[in-house]
Amino acid sequence: AALTVPLSSFMAFFAFGENPGRIGVVGTVLVMVGSVGGIMFGSRDEADHDVHVLKNLFLSRRFAAFLVVVGGTMTACLMMIVGWRGRSRCMVIKRAAAAT
Repeated sequence: AALTVPLSSFMAFFAFGENPGRIGVVGTVLVMVGSVGGIMFGSRDEADHDVHVLKNLFLSRRFAAFLVVVGGTMTACLMMIVGWRGRSRCMVIKRAAAAT
């Protein structure tokens, strides 16, 4: 779900021309954070983790590296969407100017 939701949003923009609003972007980020948190901190064995272990996992370099990768991917996707929208607007303006 951490990659499916943002990729679906990204593809919906290109395939169907849907414009992501602020609420959609925030919702996508929250789904990603929730999915990643559930996967990373979910128990893989019978042992339960206490607050100190969870804090150490949260502050680990591995988790920081994961956040950098996910954050970089999301930033790249958003930059591509914004750039694509800007080009689309320019094309509409050029077509309107050419028609007059």
